[in-house]
Amino acid sequence: MKDRSCVLYGILTMGAWLVFLVVLFGLYLIAEGYPVTYFVDEETGGLISLAFFVAWAAIWYGIGAHYRRVYLVRKDIMRKMYPEMNEKALSKQVLLTILRMG
Repeated sequence: MKDRSCVLYGILTMGAWLVFLVVLFGLYLIAEGYPVTYFVDEETGGLISLAFFVAWAAIWYGIGAHYRRVYLVRKDIMRKMYPEMNEKALSKQVLLTILRMG
């Protein structure tokens, strides 16, 4: 199954996580009075810090894309099991099933 929404949801999840990190670290820097360079490693000129940040973003992209695929597969299965269910109720039931199962 190839669906572009998996990419979109991966990007949205990654973006939400990065905004959360920037706000969290920004508030920490402001509260403690540290400069922005506080999070940059001196030995490599920030390369390790940047690599960590990019790796973390890639992980959250994978999480968002994976759970979108899970949602679409389960929705397709439930659509075949209950063809009389309307689209809104089907989407709600699939989401509740995913949230319960973890």
